[in-house]
Amino acid sequence: MHRYLMSIHGVKSKEHLEKVTEEMRELGAPIIRVVDCGDTYFALEGTHRLRAACLLGITPTLDVVGEQDQVDLTWMDIRDNFPDGTVAMPAGEIVAALRDPYGNGSYRINDDGLLELVQAGI
Repeated sequence: MHRYLMSIHGVKSKEHLEKVTEEMRELGAPIIRVVDCGDTYFALEGTHRLRAACLLGITPTLDVVGEQDQVDLTWMDIRDNFPDGTVAMPAGEIVAALRDPYGNGSYRINDDGLLELVQAGI
């Protein structure tokens, strides 16, 4: 059985993707914080790093948090999605707020840990 991984959104900047891809060639596998949502992980960060890992055939390291775990939003660029000034919330609530069947990128995690792009997202 394959697991899936959804990114917050699709790649929005080709230039940033190229920069991240070049950095990853030197630095190796990225670490991406994800929420365990059963058969799917939801990435709280790293849209461009996920795509670069997929393109380079590099297995990312997943820093897995549970749906009830509190996540500090102060360092994340997704804060704009919570204009009420929220600074921390359970990871599952973040997923519920940001999950979009068309906007999120989607990857299949193969048995060897490599990512396969399923849907680019918007």
